[in-house]
This record gives sequence, C-alpha cells and structure tokens, in this order.
Amino acid sequence: MLILGFIYSLMVNANINGVGHNFIHNPFFRSELLNRLFGVTQSIACCFSQTYYNVVRTRVIRRAHMLGFLDPDLPKRGDREIKPQAAEATS
Repeated sequence: MLILGFIYSLMVNANINGVGHNFIHNPFFRSELLNRLFGVTQSIACCFSQTYYNVVRTRVIRRAHMLGFLDPDLPKRGDREIKPQAAEATS
C-alpha cells in the first residue's frame, strides 16, 4: 500500500507541475466557462486550488520583475505585441 501511495503522490505532483502549470500559462479552451470548469476539476483532482496557484505564481513573477531578476524587455503576461529590440550602434 505504501508503494501505491508513493506512486499516487508522484502522479499528483506531475499533474500540478505539468498540466496545472501549463494551464496557468495557456488556457486550454476559448470558452471562459470551460476553462473555469477545467480549473475546478484540476483543483479537485490535485486537492490544490488552481486559482490560488495562479495568484501565487503571478505574485512571484511580478516580484522577480521588480527586483530585476527577469529581463525587463521580456513581454509581460497578456502582451500580444512583441517590441523590437533597439539596434546597437557599432563604430
């Protein structure tokens, strides 16, 4: 039984870190209702709220940007337009 519990914990971990993480960055459906239902299903399956996970991840990323750990020229979440880099002048 202990081995089955260990395998189950690995599967939940893979679900949270794989499917859940990808879902936070790229919603799977165009419909907001379907995305909400999938998030609820994920929360029940993982025993961990996907909404809370999204809030914590967003806060961590914002702080990393504020503290300069991330490149400030990287597009922020929700930005659809990629800004061209300024050409460096060479002499």
